[in-house]
Amino acid sequence: MTCESPELAERAFYRAFEMGDVEGMMALWSPVGAVLCIHPMGPALTNLDAIRASWIEIFAAPHGAKISTELLSEQRANQVVVRAVVETFSIVGRSESFAPIFATNTFWQGDTGWYIASHHASPGKTLEVQETIGEVTRH
Repeated sequence: MTCESPELAERAFYRAFEMGDVEGMMALWSPVGAVLCIHPMGPALTNLDAIRASWIEIFAAPHGAKISTELLSEQRANQVVVRAVVETFSIVGRSESFAPIFATNTFWQGDTGWYIASHHASPGKTLEVQETIGEVTRH
């Protein structure tokens, strides 16, 4: 899959996550160079086969998740963009509230578009999200 911007690649990443689409997810990962994926409380996965296996495992459990993200920060260089976001999960048909997840997504621009080079997610606390978002909007 070719994405024309890191923002479109990130949207496609979360869409594939919501849909449980392994092939769509893996089409977004950089086919060359180093890759890294760390799911909340998980190990560091440093190759595409391990990353694929992790998404297969995650998507095997029926979840019906809806994910919204809020941008905390963004850093841009020549062919690299790093975006820190807060992921907020909800499950369709349930009223449960889930702790936010802080994620750092790194995108790399290749010859044919933008790819994910790394995704690192870790659990957060609601208070931290509110304070952090408040700081971002104040600056």
